[in-house]
Amino acid sequence: MTDYYVRTDGSNSNDGLTNSSDGAFLTIQYAVDNVSGSGDVINVIGPGTFAEEVEKRNDGDNITILGVGDPVVEHITIREDDDCTIDSMKFASSSTSLEGGVWLHTANNTTVTNCTFTDMACAAIFGLGNTGQRSNNCTITNNTITGCQAGIVCYGDTSGGGWLINNNSISDITFRNSQTFTDCDACRVLSGDDHVFTNNLIFGNTLENVFGKFWGTHTGGTHSTVMTDSTLVLATQPTSAYVGATIKNLTDGSQGTITAASGTTITCSGGLSGGTNNEWQTNDEWATSNFPHLDGLQVFTQGVADDVYNLTVTNNYITLVGTAFQIENQNGGNGNFVYRNNVCHTGLENKYNEKPVGNGPISASDLDQGTNYFEFNTFHNWGVRAVFTGCSGIRFNDNICNDVDSSGYVFNTETDSSADYNITWPDASPDAGANDINSDPLFVDESDILGADGIFFTDDDGLHLGVGSPGIGAASNSLNIGAYQSTERYRARQL
Repeated sequence: MTDYYVRTDGSNSNDGLTNSSDGAFLTIQYAVDNVSGSGDVINVIGPGTFAEEVEKRNDGDNITILGVGDPVVEHITIREDDDCTIDSMKFASSSTSLEGGVWLHTANNTTVTNCTFTDMACAAIFGLGNTGQRSNNCTITNNTITGCQAGIVCYGDTSGGGWLINNNSISDITFRNSQTFTDCDACRVLSGDDHVFTNNLIFGNTLENVFGKFWGTHTGGTHSTVMTDSTLVLATQPTSAYVGATIKNLTDGSQGTITAASGTTITCSGGLSGGTNNEWQTNDEWATSNFPHLDGLQVFTQGVADDVYNLTVTNNYITLVGTAFQIENQNGGNGNFVYRNNVCHTGLENKYNEKPVGNGPISASDLDQGTNYFEFNTFHNWGVRAVFTGCSGIRFNDNICNDVDSSGYVFNTETDSSADYNITWPDASPDAGANDINSDPLFVDESDILGADGIFFTDDDGLHLGVGSPGIGAASNSLNIGAYQSTERYRARQL
């Protein structure tokens, strides 16, 4: 193993073997093109910005790119190289042509760890999805992703080995670019078997920051066809993102079809109809129908080669998203999923539809293979209930659905599915099991969910069950119903 060095004051005519201006390389790209020994480490020395889109390709496996002292780079691609590691790098780029800060192309056994991704108009980490170009057995751990359009996009092969996505913090998801992405998701799993998504912290964002381009306030004067919002910036968005969509005047109840959008204006040449005044007046609120969605973890598959099987989702904390767990399967074949010990609370509002941006804590369709367990989760404060449609083998047990629409959860056209030992409040589910409980779960303090330490899954969390809770010892295995049950540390606090 050899250590090489890259510095902003180095030179590519150096040998890269010493951490000095007259010994280090100047660019990361030159280093990855010229370092090929298994186990070699490229030490990228900061502080400083390396204005590079780096590609490591076919030039030696088992290389580590290690950031030392907070170096910043725009983008790194690992292409057709195995066993590489990217460690402690910072990523930042406003480019709308990138798909990810880290882009993985047939990059098996890649590890991305301890990295920071900030304000990127793309995903932080993107695995290529074309058949024959997917990456398997990747480890994505201990990364901090803030202000990006999406977090982690995972593609794997159906027999190639899953990704471990563990202990990442993903926050302030922000819609920045509709050219490479049309949605904002903290994590997407789009193909492959045996993925594990665990111990991740997801704070989606406030509605204003995520979707500021899709609702706001008319700041112009009275007008029959043109809405003006001085805070709206559409210069970077293609017209096709808006034209043909519907815009609503939320104040007077009218709406119209968008025919043009640019700068700070949205135009409906046919005018508005169906409301009180059918025009725009100063301070009228507006929203458009082309909302992108924001999911905590989305599983979306479209063909047989894209099936997802044996997915494990445990011990995650998810808040301020439209749907915590979105499962969409357009071809059948997904299954053997386990969602256990997750805390999901406070869904985002959708101004256009006056409901959360999405479909509640869970929206699952055509999850139709094997047995699929949703158990010991706590869902709190969602405007839409958990919905299962066209699924089979669902076991929805030992969950808390508190302030989740009016009835917690519902099955639509399911086969071989059951639910039991759940708490739903305020209303019972129409598909309630014999041991479901329709009662207030009596949390310790639902107004202070993370507690004084601000850390999820610790003893001071507000969604522990409090004294007298009907969920204490009432689960199918005599532990506590909900996410705080699996060990003594998470059992009810008797205050």
